[in-house]
Amino acid sequence: MELNDREIASDVMCTFKHGVEELTRAAMECSNERLRQTLRQARDDDERALHEVSRMSSANRWYLPSPPADHQDVREVRSFFTGGGRPAYGPGMGAGPGPEYRYEPPQTRW
Repeated sequence: MELNDREIASDVMCTFKHGVEELTRAAMECSNERLRQTLRQARDDDERALHEVSRMSSANRWYLPSPPADHQDVREVRSFFTGGGRPAYGPGMGAGPGPEYRYEPPQTRW
């Protein structure tokens, strides 16, 4: 079975998407700063290549990207991620949930 250009482009896009995800995960978990920078650079290279393949695929009408976001939506998301709406707890993010949160272990019956 021979693949056509559209199928090849789709496979390449999936490969780059997977690579970006895995390189991001590896960089987040890496304790060596030099290796982390190398992983981030490889991820950035994969993102650029993915963008080029998706542009070429769009130009050939093989791929339909999602429509651009509304300006208000962009502002809301930007605000959320730059301070407004994110929880102030988690690894390295503060003390933890407020006093209204209390972990209750499940009750066992013996």
